[in-house]
Amino acid sequence: TGLTHVHANLTTTTHIQIYTRISPSDWANRISDPEALLLFLQNASAKGHSVTLLVNQRLHAKAYIANKRIALIGSSNLSDGGFEQNIEIMIMLSGQSASDVASLIESKIKPDAKKISIRQLRNWIKKHKKSVEEVRKASESMQAGKLRNAQRNLDKMLGFGRSKSKITQVKKTNLKLFIDWLKKNKDFA
Repeated sequence: TGLTHVHANLTTTTHIQIYTRISPSDWANRISDPEALLLFLQNASAKGHSVTLLVNQRLHAKAYIANKRIALIGSSNLSDGGFEQNIEIMIMLSGQSASDVASLIESKIKPDAKKISIRQLRNWIKKHKKSVEEVRKASESMQAGKLRNAQRNLDKMLGFGRSKSKITQVKKTNLKLFIDWLKKNKDFA
């Protein structure tokens, strides 16, 4: 769903570079979705966007950069959970700071990334989808039975279902105070 949001908001033809890792176990455990990635790449390409997929198997960072002018960096995966449901921390950078992040990715992540074509990704998915689905079904049926009671007890212990927590956004004044404190305490780890 995260890629669907991106695709829906692409207003002009552009070049899209996606750096990611691809893992059969992440796919089986619904941590990532190579099929959604393939669909996004195909749709974006069909609409005239230039797309590049770069895979770096050690990548865990989350950074979203638009035209080297705006960058979001933090913990949010490109998913509904990452941007709408989970409690995540992101920082937005603009101007030179965003450009610096883009340069850092180009110099530190890109050299170890392998360019994968849409065709290569499609063939890999087609070849391994059945295996992933078999692992997923086996895993879900085992997990459902063995973990149901543990999850119920955890939910009860944490008080889920009783009331909704209220999450408040950090005030800019508090953030500025923290930044000022950081500037004065550069020797801290």
